[in-house]
Amino acid sequence: MKLDAFAIQQFTTKQAVRRTACSVSRRNMLLGTSTFSGMMMNQMLSPHLAPAETTQNILLGLENRISEFTLSNGMHFLVYERHGAPLVSCIIHANVGAFDEEEGSTGIAHLLEHMAFKGTSEVGSKQWKLEEPLLKAVDEAFYDVRAAREEMLVSGGMGAFVTNRKLQRLESTFLKLQEDAAKLATPNAYGSILQQAGALGLNATTSQDETRYFVSLPSNKLELWFALEARRFQDPVFRGLYSEKKVVAEERKLRVDTSPLGKYQQNFALAALGNNYRRPVIGFAEDVDRMGRKEVDAFFRKYYGPANLTAAVVGDINPEQVQEVVLSNCH
Repeated sequence: MKLDAFAIQQFTTKQAVRRTACSVSRRNMLLGTSTFSGMMMNQMLSPHLAPAETTQNILLGLENRISEFTLSNGMHFLVYERHGAPLVSCIIHANVGAFDEEEGSTGIAHLLEHMAFKGTSEVGSKQWKLEEPLLKAVDEAFYDVRAAREEMLVSGGMGAFVTNRKLQRLESTFLKLQEDAAKLATPNAYGSILQQAGALGLNATTSQDETRYFVSLPSNKLELWFALEARRFQDPVFRGLYSEKKVVAEERKLRVDTSPLGKYQQNFALAALGNNYRRPVIGFAEDVDRMGRKEVDAFFRKYYGPANLTAAVVGDINPEQVQEVVLSNCH
């Protein structure tokens, strides 16, 4: 019963945030929810905070207690002080989701969320000068394989046979290049750095309207967090893209293809809605299968500019500290 009561309370207070701390715009509504989520993460990880500081009490003056500042590049920051435990909960809110995807590219926002954890040219690479050309070769091989598959679909008779032989050779080359590139990568390097610094709850989520990246960590590690975030959104390397697509495909099978409820929800949305909300966040299998690095990179460049990102920081910090950390890491 306690869990049910808490869930009801959380839902109620989220609605209160939307009514009292946000404008009616979709963007501000989502930003308010991000701040609230960071606050809830911080609260759950701070068990010795005074019980009297209930969620309702916090919300009474929430809007006035949130400090904001915006960088010259357009990136926005929300800071909520909560000095009860030496930790901070941080969220990067990207104002992009499945709703923004183009026809034929469903699932790309969710796939990009996965790829954002793959590191940079410095984080996750054993030898970038060797890895970079290999990754480019992997991409070229993927597009060759894709073209051969599409050619085989329209070929007939002997043409299909010849194309199939060609496809087998291309797929073999594609697989070998992926294996060679993987040898030059350090798996989970980004996450390992944060976890070694005491981070908890490192994860991300994609919805129709937003993508959020979140973590909680000791407050004296705030600069480490932002330095890593700045690099991964300025210099992302989508290494392991094609193996990660297989992970997403398995996720779709679990959520939709082999789930009666998942199938029902997808089919209902497709039949009942006439806008982009009708499409599944995880995407259609055939769309994800056709995606290569060019498509993912183009989507990233279009929607992950600084002006489309907002950071919410909640915990044992003050706005001046956050601003100092941010400015020292912006070059």
